[in-house]
Amino acid sequence: VFGEDKKSQSNSIAATKPINAETDTFKVGRQRLYQTAYYPDFLVTQLDRGFLNQTYQPYTGTGYQNPSINGLFRIGLADLFEDFRITGGVRLAANLTGNEYLLAFQTFKKRLDKTILFHRQGLQSNPAEGARVMMHTISGKLSYPFSEIARVEGTLSYRNDRNVYLATDLSNLSRANTYNHWAQLKTEFVLDNSFPVGLNMMTGTRLKITGEHYHRLDQAKTSVSILGADFRQYGRITREMIWAVRLAGATSFGPNKLLFYLGGVDSWFIPRFDNSVSVDETQKYIFQTLGTNVRGFYQNIRNGSSFAVFNGEVRWNLIRYAFKYPLKSELLNNLQVIGFTDVGTAFTGSSPYSDKNTFNQKTIESGPIKVVLKNQREPIVAGFGFGVRTKILGYFVRLDMARGLEDGTLLPALFHLSFTTDF
Repeated sequence: VFGEDKKSQSNSIAATKPINAETDTFKVGRQRLYQTAYYPDFLVTQLDRGFLNQTYQPYTGTGYQNPSINGLFRIGLADLFEDFRITGGVRLAANLTGNEYLLAFQTFKKRLDKTILFHRQGLQSNPAEGARVMMHTISGKLSYPFSEIARVEGTLSYRNDRNVYLATDLSNLSRANTYNHWAQLKTEFVLDNSFPVGLNMMTGTRLKITGEHYHRLDQAKTSVSILGADFRQYGRITREMIWAVRLAGATSFGPNKLLFYLGGVDSWFIPRFDNSVSVDETQKYIFQTLGTNVRGFYQNIRNGSSFAVFNGEVRWNLIRYAFKYPLKSELLNNLQVIGFTDVGTAFTGSSPYSDKNTFNQKTIESGPIKVVLKNQREPIVAGFGFGVRTKILGYFVRLDMARGLEDGTLLPALFHLSFTTDF
């Protein structure tokens, strides 16, 4: 070939030379298996008033135990193909009495997803007695997705509650720790075809149906069953404006009950509990939790073994609607104005209007005389108002001003500051 030297010509001839199977040998490359290696997936550090992992609190008769301001640390590790994930978390309470720890391992290698989780949480179970409870839970969960939007889950858990009496006096010093052993079976059906169109803005449907059963292993007759559902629908009104509705409820049944406290919002920064509303002590409550949201009221405006709430919101991203393009300012770009309506009730018995509800009774005792006054109050309460949403220093901040409506009486305005998305 014109212009090529002899060395390049010899290389070209050698490259086209056929391989002789009898004289030439083929060297197989060294086989190397894929070694699973984990890399940081996410890291979260924040201050809030939420729990690291939601679980039912033991019922003590002293009201719901709201967490104090705490520091939350969460880290996630995942392998290159995202077949495995390790998640760890620590919540350090300001009073150091409600620290929380979580460690979970998940595998998504095949269609059936698997999760193993360990969770520890401490609570001040009875401040009057100086008692604390340490809850340790080990769970195994299987999740089977039918499609990209629907799945069914099953969870089997063992929970150990250790009741510790602090050495505040000689009586507590001599009291030994007590233990409660629980087995839990939980099944869930989840449907989620929602599509995000912005922060806290989406369209589509979300549905979760849950069934749970708790059985105390050291007391055969102590158990509780719970059924619950949460349905949410989102739709677009116009550009940068959506409507969102939520219908949720749950009931507990069996030899024992779960107590629901109605009122307030999730992740309320300054939670307030209404101690003036009594609890029906004839019911055998063993756990307690919140039924939210009903803005315009404190927690425990109603209580019982069942609850139901309706939430409706109109969310409008005012700044993006006016400018028609995203802004560099995180505060302005996520600024939302909302109007909302909440309606809910919590009750004991077959219906909210049952005579078994304690808010329809008032007991007055004076010496040997005991008088029970029965009245028919409206069990359903409602709240309405408006609020603003935005993102500040990485936190999604919600401020709502609501007025409650109880028994036909319009209550003074109540402000709710919280740190969570959606409802």
